[in-house]
Amino acid sequence: MIVVQIWLLYECIRYRTPTLSIHNRKRWFWNWRSFRPYMTCLIVLLGHLIFFSNFFGDRVWFVELLGYLALGVECTLPMPQAVQNYKNQSVSGFRYGPNLLS
Repeated sequence: MIVVQIWLLYECIRYRTPTLSIHNRKRWFWNWRSFRPYMTCLIVLLGHLIFFSNFFGDRVWFVELLGYLALGVECTLPMPQAVQNYKNQSVSGFRYGPNLLS
């Protein structure tokens, strides 16, 4: 699964639309031009996680903190879409789940 996700990231970077201006810093952090900075960021993050897990992996507070951070990131993923829907005052294109129709 991880290999497929990294491969998809590579393909998205390879075929993405180029940015109009480098001076637009609104989304600059993740707007790298090549695959190498993404991999560097992932490797540094993985290194930090391995380092801290080796020292604090047996402590309950560390495991709970890691879980809360993961949950916090997961909770914020739909926020850009929600903000865009609010700005548009529309939910056109929103797909209803199978249980919502009955």
